[in-house]
Amino acid sequence: MRTALWGAILLAAASVAAQDLPSPNTPAVEAKVPSQKAEKPSKSEEKQAKHEFSEGMKRQKAGDLQQAYEHFEAASRLLPKNVEYATARELTKQQAVMQFIQRGNTAMEKGLTIEAQGDYRMALQIDPDNNFAQQQLKNALPALPSTGSQIRFSDSTDDAEYRAPVMLAPEKVKKDFHYRGDSKGLLTQVMQAYGVTATLDDSVPSKRVRFDLDATDFEHATEAAGTITKTFWVPLGLRQVLVLADTPANRRDNQHMVLRTFYFPDATTPTDLQDLINVFRVIFDVRFVVPQPSRNSITVRAPQPTMEAVTQFFSDLDASRPQVALDVSVYRVSGTLTHQLGVQPPNQFTTFNLGSVLAGLGATNLQSLINQIISSGAINQANGTDISALITQALGNTQLATLFQTPFVTYGGGLTLMALTVPGTTLNLNFSKANFQNLAHMQLRASQNNAATMRIGERYPILNATFAPIYNTPQISALLRTGTYVAPFPSFNYEDLGLTVKATPSIQGNRDVRLNLEMQMRSLGAGTSNGMPIINNQEYKGTISLKDGEPGVVVSYLTESESRSISGIPGLGQIPGLGSAVASTDREGVESELLVIITPHVLKVIEPKMDTIAMPRGT
Repeated sequence: MRTALWGAILLAAASVAAQDLPSPNTPAVEAKVPSQKAEKPSKSEEKQAKHEFSEGMKRQKAGDLQQAYEHFEAASRLLPKNVEYATARELTKQQAVMQFIQRGNTAMEKGLTIEAQGDYRMALQIDPDNNFAQQQLKNALPALPSTGSQIRFSDSTDDAEYRAPVMLAPEKVKKDFHYRGDSKGLLTQVMQAYGVTATLDDSVPSKRVRFDLDATDFEHATEAAGTITKTFWVPLGLRQVLVLADTPANRRDNQHMVLRTFYFPDATTPTDLQDLINVFRVIFDVRFVVPQPSRNSITVRAPQPTMEAVTQFFSDLDASRPQVALDVSVYRVSGTLTHQLGVQPPNQFTTFNLGSVLAGLGATNLQSLINQIISSGAINQANGTDISALITQALGNTQLATLFQTPFVTYGGGLTLMALTVPGTTLNLNFSKANFQNLAHMQLRASQNNAATMRIGERYPILNATFAPIYNTPQISALLRTGTYVAPFPSFNYEDLGLTVKATPSIQGNRDVRLNLEMQMRSLGAGTSNGMPIINNQEYKGTISLKDGEPGVVVSYLTESESRSISGIPGLGQIPGLGSAVASTDREGVESELLVIITPHVLKVIEPKMDTIAMPRGT
């Protein structure tokens, strides 16, 4: 069976190789693969694309946005240049993604994390670059144990010099003591009670003491004995100690010193390391402290009991800072209303002597003809327009043509024949309304007392200086004549226009979030000063406290402006009921509103620990 299988595989490989190799009797033909699809699709592709688009519309009406998106995607793939198909695909894509995200959010509120993860993954399958869906999926996934922010420590383990610290192992029992006598005898008796042999140094003082303790362990008994005898001990082995008088010289010469390096991953600034150094020096009275900012570490040299207390303190301390996610939503709504209603009558009239105007035309034959017409009195209101058209056509004078194109009436006669222009009357019936809505949503993540900054807007260049030669030289003149002179590039600064939000969170003990807010709204003004644009600026600084998940409106900025004007005959436009017939009313209103909402979500909080660390006497 195995031989037959290998034979079939070899036969299939040989047949594939035979298909790939060119036949010796067949001339080589160079295949030219088009780099892109033909510009004009075939009729079958157009028919298939139309069918896919129709199916997508049906699915969209039925509420199945995912299937609708797949049909629109297929139609757009067949006809990539069809704008209608591409628009439907993109709109349905965003709607489908939002639908899955909303389903996931609803599932998260009900505690169904598995279903929520599936919905978020479906949203990412449609739009893999959706940052919001990626963040929501991360929030839905179970939290992994954090190891990067734990404080670590290590001792110097050089084999040539390193010696492990001596650890004493007394018996774990409780003893009663009722002693009257010499202090040296007390020290020996206390140590022997726990199975430890005490060697007394010559510096230990001898005096009479009284010592009474009940049910006491080794640590408390030796601490009390050392206090009344003014001594301390250092371990020499598992069951052997050396007792000395408690003096600075004896401690310096006899206490075991330990060198240890502590690593603080979240202490990324010199200020953070300095705060930790103050903890070593102020609380534990450690004199030998060396910071290493490049490694985020602090190397400490201290007596062994002190070092053990320091290690216990930092082992129970969480080095990472509490973290907060800030949901910032910016709503902006603006509207413009323009209303024009009424009749705008003419308010300017021009009168002129018709004879003098016609005399200035400069045509002799035409002038005599006009004089005869005027003398005979043939010019009247009926044929005045025909004469105006005749004069304009004959001379082609643009100024006079413009003048005579305006209707006019005549009055008077002979040489005093006058003309009065009659401008047109305008009827205004105009109504326009424009609304603008904008929503910006951002998620910021910040740690305790570290600022998070959000900017929405643009950077506008403002010219500072331009450069030009202040004196002329033959070389500059030659460059100017030939046109090869290139002026230096001007100097300018970029100004941030728009909305800037800076939030510094601080988590309280009850999981409330205290936010120090700094907000700035800057826009380009309409005027200038010395050729420089004027920038409008509004700022807000304050502090608010919000509960975990509680939205807070931090900015509500509303502007309204309204202008109204009346154009018409003075006096008549103010008559009630007659105003619209003899006057035009223009009204324009502009309304803009800005709303900023911040919702904090506590991601990590450090629970306080009420631990007690025993410090050896004299440290």
